[in-house]
Amino acid sequence: MSYYLSTINRPLYPSDSVWGNFDVFDSLLRDLSTFSPSFEVQDGENAFFLTLSLPGFKRNEVNVEVQRGNTLSVTARKGDKTSSSSISRSLSLGDDVDPEKVSAKLEDGILTITCPKRDLPKPRKIELT
Repeated sequence: MSYYLSTINRPLYPSDSVWGNFDVFDSLLRDLSTFSPSFEVQDGENAFFLTLSLPGFKRNEVNVEVQRGNTLSVTARKGDKTSSSSISRSLSLGDDVDPEKVSAKLEDGILTITCPKRDLPKPRKIELT
């Protein structure tokens, strides 16, 4: 990012191409269009709650899936002929998450994913005979 700022702030010399400065803006916009937000994870008593900020995305532009191997995948794409942006994040869910009961909602640009915990057998002592 500092490369972009130093290039933008330097004076334009007669030998410089005016179009060369637009390349900097194009690169900066390309970097911003591949923004990769992180999940915020909260461990509740009966579920894990994941939140992800997706400002400007609508429900039909966001896809949430649990894939083989208990991998949670979130993709979001929007755009038109002149500009587009996409986000793709995935993470591995633990064995204590029930993949069949995972749910998600998008409200005011915040995606909330609820991952209910399975009822795992409690450890028990085995008596020796």
